[in-house]
Amino acid sequence: MSVIEIPLKNSEEVLEVALTDLHENSNEILNILHQEEAPLALYLNFALEYYKRSMFKEFEIFLQQGSKAASEDTALPEQQKQHLLILNCLASYQIKKAKEINSNDPSSQKEKKYLFETATSLFNIADNIDIHETTSWIGKGILLLSRGQMDKAYNIFKSIVETPENANNIPALLGKGCISFANKDYKNALACYQRILKYAPNFKPNIRIQIGLCFYALGNTQMARKAFDRVLQMEPDNVDALIYLSILDLNQAKEVKDETFLENISKGREKLKKAYKLNYRNPVVALQLADYCFNKNEYEKVKLLANLAYSNTNVPALQARAYYNIGRVHQVNKNYDGAYKAFQQAVRLDQTNILAQFGMGQMFLYKNEISQACECFEKVLAHDSNNYDVLKTLGCLYSKISNYQKAMDCYDKISRIPKSKNEELNETNDYEVWIDKAKLLEQNDTKAALKAYDKAVNILESSNERVPPELWNNIAVLYHMEGNLSMAEQMYHKAYTECSEKLNLSEVDKEYYDGLETSISYNVSRLYEAQKESSKANKIYNQIIKNHPRYLDSYLRLGAIEVEQGNYEKGIEYYKKVINIDPKNVDAFTMMGNAQFMMDQVKLSRKTYEQILKDIDRYDLYALCAVGNIHLIAGRNDPTKQGKEIYYRRAIECFDKALRLDNQNIYATNGIAIALAERGLTDMAKNLFLQLREVKSSVEAIWINLGHIYIELGQYQNAINNYENCLKRVTNASEMGYVYQCLAKAYFAQAKVEKKVELMNKSEYFLKKAFFIKPKDKALQFDLALIKQDFAQIVIDQPPEIRTIENIKKALNGLEVSKKYFSALKNPKTKIVNYDVSIAGKREEHNETVKKALLQKLEEQEKIEKEKIERMNNIKIQRAKDMKEKELKLEEERRKAIEEEKRIERHRENLDLLMKKEIEEETIIEEQLKEKKKAQASNKKSHKNNKDFINDDEEEENMDYEDSDEDRKLKKKRKRNKRKHDIRDDYSDNDDSVNKYTDKEDDLNFDASDDDDVKSMKKRKKYALSKDVISDDDDDDDDNDEIIAGNKSNNSSRNKIIDDEDDNYDDE
Repeated sequence: MSVIEIPLKNSEEVLEVALTDLHENSNEILNILHQEEAPLALYLNFALEYYKRSMFKEFEIFLQQGSKAASEDTALPEQQKQHLLILNCLASYQIKKAKEINSNDPSSQKEKKYLFETATSLFNIADNIDIHETTSWIGKGILLLSRGQMDKAYNIFKSIVETPENANNIPALLGKGCISFANKDYKNALACYQRILKYAPNFKPNIRIQIGLCFYALGNTQMARKAFDRVLQMEPDNVDALIYLSILDLNQAKEVKDETFLENISKGREKLKKAYKLNYRNPVVALQLADYCFNKNEYEKVKLLANLAYSNTNVPALQARAYYNIGRVHQVNKNYDGAYKAFQQAVRLDQTNILAQFGMGQMFLYKNEISQACECFEKVLAHDSNNYDVLKTLGCLYSKISNYQKAMDCYDKISRIPKSKNEELNETNDYEVWIDKAKLLEQNDTKAALKAYDKAVNILESSNERVPPELWNNIAVLYHMEGNLSMAEQMYHKAYTECSEKLNLSEVDKEYYDGLETSISYNVSRLYEAQKESSKANKIYNQIIKNHPRYLDSYLRLGAIEVEQGNYEKGIEYYKKVINIDPKNVDAFTMMGNAQFMMDQVKLSRKTYEQILKDIDRYDLYALCAVGNIHLIAGRNDPTKQGKEIYYRRAIECFDKALRLDNQNIYATNGIAIALAERGLTDMAKNLFLQLREVKSSVEAIWINLGHIYIELGQYQNAINNYENCLKRVTNASEMGYVYQCLAKAYFAQAKVEKKVELMNKSEYFLKKAFFIKPKDKALQFDLALIKQDFAQIVIDQPPEIRTIENIKKALNGLEVSKKYFSALKNPKTKIVNYDVSIAGKREEHNETVKKALLQKLEEQEKIEKEKIERMNNIKIQRAKDMKEKELKLEEERRKAIEEEKRIERHRENLDLLMKKEIEEETIIEEQLKEKKKAQASNKKSHKNNKDFINDDEEEENMDYEDSDEDRKLKKKRKRNKRKHDIRDDYSDNDDSVNKYTDKEDDLNFDASDDDDVKSMKKRKKYALSKDVISDDDDDDDDNDEIIAGNKSNNSSRNKIIDDEDDNYDDE
């Protein structure tokens, strides 16, 4: 199309405008469009033609005039649609202009903001016309994306493609895929781009580039290469495809080690050169070529290409890469300031650029800003958590700044890196990692450090490499610290041997290994010191001084040995030699001040420490704390309240200054707590000590001072607990001696309060242990004499019932020792002593007083003990007598009981005989009755035959009579049986264990027997008549009368017999 036709108003004619005339006639064309009230589509058509010709000003003017014309007349739907297109086109152009503004130019940011606001306003106008217009929503999504509001933009694009009519909307799919890729949601991005490819296979730019990038990000380099190759098939000069294929070739070259390496390098280089020739302004091409040139050490070309890339892109990530390349060129050229600035710019542009972050970390290391370097390396680690080199570097750096936990975390992560991720170098073959880890572990866990060093040694030996003498020396030092002196000596020997062999080699640094050999010799001397072989140590120290006269540590150790042996003056001479060689040697002044303090030259000691602060280092923490401690002692010894306050204030000033220099200095805090305690603020001091103990429980001084506070508060058991805990932590003999002395003091104070000799015995026990360590310490002799004297006093004060002769005799023996010590101590051989001489004299005099009192108590106690023994003997005699009487009484009771049992047994035997006899008699009677019954039966037969012999009445009377006579015999028999039973019951009542029946039970048994007898009598009556006829016995008349009287009534006769029995029972 070479012309655009403008329809004339109220006419069928048109005005043709040649496109060649656009450059000259823009204003005239606008006037014609306005006068002829041309359709809005013409404004848009002319604007697009101007845009094609890069006449962006005219393009924008035509769109603006078209929008203005549309606002005057928008009645027709077609006009509204055209108006929407104009608004969207104009808004998109505002976005394009805003994106072209350099983000690094602060002065242009207001303009950029204005353009975005203008675009927003245009989209709002479009929404007023038709809020559902898809083009407007796509424009708003692009605007949000340009402003960095990716989530909101993603939601817009997503909502568009989720509607059925816009499911295949290419701009929306493109926006959604772009945001998904930026958010590393590569699968979703790939799906969007593949959808575009399906519905628009010829889309420009070629969507296959984005598809290839998605495959590459997903790790599928094969599919990525296919996508880029397809682009080249379609567009042989596609720069993007060439550059990405070049990257794939160069990366593949890094992964292989065979003959294909050079082939891949060559392919990648050729594609890179072709891409550069096609479009040298492409920033990706320039940056990739800069990397290639850097590997060839063509650093000037790297800078040119990086600047070229930076000037041809507004993408911050690409600009950051350009600065990174410039920075590493400066780093190689040792222009560290330039490198630091370049890396800083790169990180500012793109925080995710881990290469720039790594470079920044290296620059911070160069500037010795370790904390900032760690921050940079941590950011790198956040993107690549298994980066071996970064983890190794961080572990080393954290150990330098004493961040033990973070350093250990780094080394632990190294051990968890999958071996496939790092086949060339890993924890199993990198001995340096184990050495770094061991150095870190040395601070808190020497056993674990030794294991780590052992791992390093094994790696070296397994690879047939020599173990460095430094490594053997480090192992030896750890064994030395652990107290395993024999192993330490072996390791020192290996270190010394290895070092000597190194010195025999020609290509080594002789000076370095000579210094190392000297250091090992020095360590061996320290070992001999620990083994109490001072002569061997002295020999080596002197040999070191002979070979290296300026090796000052040897002088210092010779001085320390002399001081340890009590030769303070000789020790100070060695310290002065060091000061003559090095007048500002802090260690020499410090050790000299300590020796002077031990000689009780407190003022001189303070001046020595003050000289350090005045002439050498005003911020020396040890000197500040030492001066503070001396002021504390001075305040403690000052007799005046005002003087004490002055000294304590000076002490606090020193400790406060130390704390301001190092707020973690526990010794300064400890000093302040002591000052508070000395001023009587014991509760505040105790709380401060408790806080210190929580923070640094390994410091022995805190436990000791807290123990001192508890003694001041009278809480002796708490003090003892603290001293005992401290004792578990100290290994030095001298320090152990002091802790023993503190324990002795605590038990002494507790014994004085509680008046318990066993506590004083413990005090003496611990003081003797301290005295064993320092046998020449006169103060300990003084304390031991005092303990023995006070032991005697406690014994004297004890009540007689607690006091023992054994303790009195022990106290008397102790007084002899006490007298001996006090007598020697009151006349010291030296002027300087660490005890009060006058008190020693007074105590010696007091010794006699205590002895006299003790002898008196001994006499009293012996008398008391004698009386006590007599009382005890009398009690024992009386107790024995009582026991004898009790035993006799019990024996008599047992005898009577046995006799009673025997008597009861005899009675039972008699009863058994009677019962047996009675049974026999009853058996005989029963036999007789049976015989009578038979005889009676035969008589009855005779009576029937001879009726006139007797009549019925006579027979009845005779039967009654005979029954009565028989009943009397049975009655007598029952009475005899009853009496036997009664006698048995009487005896049974005497022995409850024999018979458990009660009186009531006896009555019941008797009645039952009575009833049986009555029944038996009734049976016998039937045979009474026959018995009378046959019997020849004559009965008394009284008996006959009684029987006859009973004949009146059989019932009354039976009742009579029962009544008689009752009467007879009562009589019995």
